[in-house]
Amino acid sequence: MTNSIYDKAKKTIFLISCLCSGIVGASTAPSIIAFEEGEQFNLTLSSINFNRVFVEGESITKLSYPEHAITVDKSEMDNPESTDSSVYIKPNFQVPITLFLTTDKGHHVSLTLTPDESVGKTLRLVPRAQTKLKFVKLDTPDASEVDEAIAAMKAGETPKEFNEKRVIPSPFYIKKNIRVTLEKQYQGKRFTGYVYRL
Repeated sequence: MTNSIYDKAKKTIFLISCLCSGIVGASTAPSIIAFEEGEQFNLTLSSINFNRVFVEGESITKLSYPEHAITVDKSEMDNPESTDSSVYIKPNFQVPITLFLTTDKGHHVSLTLTPDESVGKTLRLVPRAQTKLKFVKLDTPDASEVDEAIAAMKAGETPKEFNEKRVIPSPFYIKKNIRVTLEKQYQGKRFTGYVYRL
């Protein structure tokens, strides 16, 4: 008799644990979308339930969309005491439509929404950190350096800090009746000079 009580207790505990794990497994985390300024996303949202949209660390200040295309609950967005600033939206259409969001920190995101008959979703938009641009100074020759090299080549001399390279003169045509032959080549540290004969 005691075995049957233990067996019933084991079965009951097993069924309760399966039920609890199923409930825990049924919960879903919000969809996290990392975005850069002006980025566009294609999303599928419920057309029969409201969908929650919020930007982490920012407040949504403006929504732009075609009139009557979306049902919007902005009660949290309009509440100055709210720290969340969520917007609840439900598409009222059967074709994809674009929703533009603007935040209090000046971020802009566009969401192309396609409706479906699923449960409502939570979209958590996270702004990506802007990468700082590093300006690289190009190693370009000074204009006076180039002028000196050209003047030396015109005079038939090797420019300063250049070496003359051996060339095999082979003519080529740049137009039907203009024949050009490479006479000399000078190699410097940062650029190369050529002397052609027409």
